[in-house]
Amino acid sequence: MTRVSGSTGRIRALRTPAGFALLAAVSFTTVFAFFGQLRHARLGLIDDHEILRFLGSDHRLLLWEIPSVLGTTELANWGEDGRFRPAYYFLRAVEVALR
Repeated sequence: MTRVSGSTGRIRALRTPAGFALLAAVSFTTVFAFFGQLRHARLGLIDDHEILRFLGSDHRLLLWEIPSVLGTTELANWGEDGRFRPAYYFLRAVEVALR
């Protein structure tokens, strides 16, 4: 019998039914720990209004317009809001521009 060492051996161990069951259990537990409280959340519109605001009256957002759009978000008013999400608004604006 050949001994398998390192990460290759660990990957092969996950291909067994027991390894798959362990991986599935750990994945489910992790997801439940992070998102379990969302079971009690009420449904509603949260951030979709931003897409319409970013598009403006011409219903489009060009890539060079992104800096001006970011000026209308919490990025322009650091510290005034309870949350600060610089990457969120940048990625959201890029998403709207590329659609």
